[in-house]
Amino acid sequence: MGKIAVTLLFVLLGVGVSLGKCANRVIHVEGSLDSGSTDGFRIVLHVTPDSNWAPQPEIAIRDGRFSGDALFNGTNSEGNVQDDCSRVPQIVEVVLLKKGQELSRARLEIAKDFVRDKLGGYKTRTPVILHSHE
Repeated sequence: MGKIAVTLLFVLLGVGVSLGKCANRVIHVEGSLDSGSTDGFRIVLHVTPDSNWAPQPEIAIRDGRFSGDALFNGTNSEGNVQDDCSRVPQIVEVVLLKKGQELSRARLEIAKDFVRDKLGGYKTRTPVILHSHE
């Protein structure tokens, strides 16, 4: 009988700990470049407020198109029993770089330029177009 009580205690403690953690939100961005050449280009996403996630995954560019995610931690504060998960992203800047130099930037507002998905993440309403001329 003692083993059952100890097992039940560990299960309840595990549930309490898991309830206290905020799920990371995925911010998905899709778009394209206005020219065919993509040699040496990189896409970087900057999230405001800071996403609290480092490093962010690389954004791949293929055939002039890009698609990728930024991860956003919604933890506003941590508590003993439950965390405050009310922190939300406001702005996403999509930056096109070549050899460390910025070529183009798109500023997207979460409230206007994104829709929520079933898992609570965000997806761009329309593809982002960046200008790749130097």
